[in-house]
Amino acid sequence: MKDNWRLHQCLTLWDQSQVWLLEHESSQVMNIYHKLSTNDLKDVFSKITSKKVAVIGDFCLDAYWFINSNFNALSLETGLPVNHVEKQNYFPGGAANIVNNLKSLGVGNVDVYGVIGNDPFGNELSRQLNQINCNTKNLLIQNVDWNTHTYSKPVLNGNEINRMDFGVNNSLLNDTEDKLIHALKKNINDYDLVIINQQITGDSLLTGISIGLISGCDMIQSTLIGCLSAFVTIQKPFQTGTVNPDEIMLSLKQIINQ
Repeated sequence: MKDNWRLHQCLTLWDQSQVWLLEHESSQVMNIYHKLSTNDLKDVFSKITSKKVAVIGDFCLDAYWFINSNFNALSLETGLPVNHVEKQNYFPGGAANIVNNLKSLGVGNVDVYGVIGNDPFGNELSRQLNQINCNTKNLLIQNVDWNTHTYSKPVLNGNEINRMDFGVNNSLLNDTEDKLIHALKKNINDYDLVIINQQITGDSLLTGISIGLISGCDMIQSTLIGCLSAFVTIQKPFQTGTVNPDEIMLSLKQIINQ
C-alpha cells in the first residue's frame, strides 16, 4: 500500500506549490507542465483499466433545484410565497464524486465504503453509484441517527442562493463503524490504492493524483494530472463535475501551447 503514502506526499506537494505559483511568472508556471506529455497520459489511461481502488469517506449527494422566478403563487396553507422548482439535478458529492471521477477516467474496479440513510436521497445516491458499475456492497444503510449527507442548492436567476443541508447532526453507530472497518480490513490487500475522503477540498484533484500514482507516475506528474482534472471540473457550473481522459488531454495541450 505504498501508494497511500505517496498520495499524502502529493497532496503536500500540491499545497506547497500554491505558494510557488504565487511567486513565479505565468510563463515559468506553464513550464512545469512539460514534465507531463500526452503520451504519459495515454499510458496512464491504458493502465488504470486493470486497477482496483477503494474509497472510504463521506458519501454525499449534491442537489440543484432551479427555481422559476416568473411563477407567482401563495401557499393555501400558510399564505407565504411558493418557490416553483422547474428542474432538479442530482450528482454524487464528496467521496461519491471521487468514485464518479475514477470511473469516468476509466479505473476498472472501484469499491465504496460509506454510510447513507434510509431516505430518498440515499436511494438516489446508491442508484447512481450502481449505474456506473461500482461495488456498493459496503455502502451501508444506517436506519437511525443518520440522514444521507445532502447539499441542496437552490438556483434563482442564475445564482445559487441559501443552501439547505441534510445530515449535519448525524451520529455514526459503533456497529456501523465496526462493519465498515472490518470489511475494509478483510479486502485491503486486494486494492492498488485506498482513498480516504473526509470532505477534502477539490475531489477531482484527489482523483487525478490517485490515477497518476497507481499507474506509475512520479509525484510531480501525478500532481499535474490532479491539477488538470480540477481545471476541467471547476469550469462546469451548477453540477458536481466529472472529468474524462479526452478533457484532460485537451487541457494539457492548451496549457503547453499557451
